[in-house]
Amino acid sequence: MAGAVGLVLAGALAGTARADEWDQIAALQRIKASLTPAERKLDSRLAVELKQGKTSGTREVDIRGEVSVAKLRDLGAVIRAASRHSVRAAVPIDKLEAIAKWPGVKRVDESVGAITAVIRPPGWTPGKPGQELRRRAAPVISEGDAAHAADIARSQARVSGVGVKVCALSDGVDSLADAQAAGELPPDVDVLPDQDNAAKDLGVFNIAAALPSSMAPAIAPAILAIGHGSYSVLYAFAGTCAIIGGAAILPVKRVR
Repeated sequence: MAGAVGLVLAGALAGTARADEWDQIAALQRIKASLTPAERKLDSRLAVELKQGKTSGTREVDIRGEVSVAKLRDLGAVIRAASRHSVRAAVPIDKLEAIAKWPGVKRVDESVGAITAVIRPPGWTPGKPGQELRRRAAPVISEGDAAHAADIARSQARVSGVGVKVCALSDGVDSLADAQAAGELPPDVDVLPDQDNAAKDLGVFNIAAALPSSMAPAIAPAILAIGHGSYSVLYAFAGTCAIIGGAAILPVKRVR
């Protein structure tokens, strides 16, 4: 009897906790919907804190756009680093909205350093010689799907992103197979074959894409002259080049 009562109470508490989570997400969505154009330039966490009245202290932020270092100092900011289109500074929280209103400011984000997720293999001890760390991609966070209204965007715009190829910089190449097995990445991920020659590989890809269209205007008149102005000859030559190109890449092994 006591066990049954315990199960009922546990289920009720779990349901209440779940409802509270959805209430929090709904509250965040209402706050985001009420943001002014200037507040939308702020990192969502900063904007929410300002809406909740948390204006004491300072926050280290990255300010992107045309930013005046002198004006930032006038507001009490401490400059950490500055470049032509970005400034990292510790800024009083109550001055963030004023900065976001500046016409040249495009974005104000919380500053973050490089972050990686590391899983140590069994038997690993600190300082052990030759110990290798296995890196793994971060797990999928389903709460973010609702918090950022991605589920609504998919249902209303009827797009999912499936089939759209994106490029990413990541240190998780060694854990690619694990991420694919967990369903966190699709099976058709391509990786540049050599990290030391990544720039060269990108250059080769660019040449392969741009060179044919650059050479065609120079070669076409000669082919037309040989064919006595016949475009059939020109099209036949172009088709032959396409077949040769396709055959040439067959021996190339697919990248991991």
